[in-house]
Amino acid sequence: MSHPMVYAVFENTHSTLRAENIFKEGGLVVRTAMKPSGIGAGCQMALTLPRVSATLAAVLCREAGMRAPLFFTKGKDGSWEEISGAEGQ
Repeated sequence: MSHPMVYAVFENTHSTLRAENIFKEGGLVVRTAMKPSGIGAGCQMALTLPRVSATLAAVLCREAGMRAPLFFTKGKDGSWEEISGAEGQ
């Protein structure tokens, strides 16, 4: 069974690319992606990762001195919903 994916959105491209390296070094499976148009926050680039990894991703960002990203997932009605990193589990 595959895990639902979330989009991790950062303030700018530099932060997104830095987080990508931090996440990979932390053992997370992430991919860069264009941010879907329905998500209004942050830059146009985002990282996708399994929803179960959101909490660890937020922790890794804070440990690296970065602001945790905003996490978004598709709601049941098809719209994008913001979730907290703690909800990733």
